[in-house]
Parts: sequence; structure tokens; C-alpha cells
Amino acid sequence: MPKPTEPIAWTEAQRRVLIVLTFAVAVVLLIRLMRESTTVTDPPPVLGARSVELANRIDPNTADVATLAALPGLGKIRARGFVLYRESVAQRSPGELAFRRPEDLMRVDGIGVAMMTQLSPFMVFPATQPSNTEPRNAD
Repeated sequence: MPKPTEPIAWTEAQRRVLIVLTFAVAVVLLIRLMRESTTVTDPPPVLGARSVELANRIDPNTADVATLAALPGLGKIRARGFVLYRESVAQRSPGELAFRRPEDLMRVDGIGVAMMTQLSPFMVFPATQPSNTEPRNAD
């Protein structure tokens, strides 16, 4: 019958070296944590980092593709989607606004609740169709 083998155990010297190495790694990690601590705001700020790049809020009923594409997270493809949707509404119902409130943005392909929430602070939704003529004085 074969003789059972004894389990391999760490020697006293090996255990001391392991304790010293573990302690050294813990000290290095603690020092890095103290020097490079970062905090994440909770909740995130209402306005994104690029919100100051837009001078004014834009009207999605009149903005061109380049202006819409400048909005954070939108891009040229989705901006074209806004313009195409706006044009299709104009063909179906001349004189009607395509976007009267933020929820109307979700009618554009690729725009969901999260994207609508992200874009709303950068947009203005007029109640009436903007006119192309200046008001005349009644003098």
C-alpha cells in the first residue's frame, strides 16, 4: 500500500516574506488612494460639459442639420432624422409644428426617453409656427 503524502506547507521564512509583501502592497495601494482620490457627483450635473458651447437654445422646428448635430450625443445621422421627420410633417400637415414639446422628439427614429431627456435643456419648443415676416408698425 502506498504511503500517504504529507501536505506541502509553507515554511516559517516563506510565511514572513508573504506577510511583508502583502503589507507592502497594501501600503502602496493606500498611498495611491490618498493621492489620487476622485469623487463622482451623485446625481450627475443637470447640464453637460458642453452645454456652454451653445449660445442659445435652438428650435428643432427650424434648425438645420449642422446646428442639430452640434447637440451633445446627437450627431449628423440623427440630426438628418430630425429634418426628415420635420419635412414629412410639413408635407402631411402644412403649417403644423413637428415639435411642440420635448416628448415629440421621440417620434424621430433613434430618439428614446434618455436621448430626449439629454436634448431637452438645449431646445426651445414654440407654441406657434414661426413667421418669416417681420411685424409691421401700425403708424
